Amino acid sequence: MIDTMKILLVDDDTFFLQDIKEILESNGHAVISANDGRSTISIFKLNNDIDLVITDFNMPNGNGLVVIKGIKEIQLEARIWLVSNVMNDEIGNEAKKLDAEKSVHKSNLIRELQKEGIIKK
Repeated sequence: MIDTMKILLVDDDTFFLQDIKEILESNGHAVISANDGRSTISIFKLNNDIDLVITDFNMPNGNGLVVIKGIKEIQLEARIWLVSNVMNDEIGNEAKKLDAEKSVHKSNLIRELQKEGIIKK
């Protein structure tokens, strides 16, 4: 059985956001969504019980690295995954320096969610 989580899902691609949100909700998770960096940090400030943040890298009003930094300033132990279609070693290393838990190419996100037991296989 999967433990339910409260997940903040962030992406400016509405189709990707909706698809992943539906998958997470169908696995029993509560999902809050945002579509830019600034609103993500504001939402996180108002919701101190978020278990996981999954954020895109390329977004308006602050990219994913800005989001990681802003959230870590609020809650150092926050679990954050950075996802991107342009994921490379440079972006992944920057995310790691900011203490992101994972850096994942968008095409591998479902697999990583399954691997971590967040969604069923």
